[in-house]
Amino acid sequence: LLKAGRIVVSDRYFFSSLAYQSASCGKEIPRLVNSPFPLPEVLFYFEINPEISLKRVESRDGKREIYEKIDYQKKTAALYDEVISEYENNPDGMKIVRVDATKSIEEISDFIYNTLINLKILR
Repeated sequence: LLKAGRIVVSDRYFFSSLAYQSASCGKEIPRLVNSPFPLPEVLFYFEINPEISLKRVESRDGKREIYEKIDYQKKTAALYDEVISEYENNPDGMKIVRVDATKSIEEISDFIYNTLINLKILR
């Protein structure tokens, strides 16, 4: 689809693999496994405090997945921050946009849409 000039959107990709998989097995293997994948043109990094995130999870139905525990979420958040900081000034032209994920769905949607317009990805 990229070769055809289409926009491709993914909600989990290279960076979540590095953060989540590194939390359980270290950084080397996830980097090796994910190294063939191209970097995105734009990465929206949704920042949220793990405690707030888990409160949202509990408000859904009270059930948590095995990885939805505060210690694991804090560790993963720290790994995400590390990975994002590492790639923030990359020479490949990828744009990282930090998103305040505590905002409403409407505010976040508007922010992303306007960012894509400003970056001339959407017209």
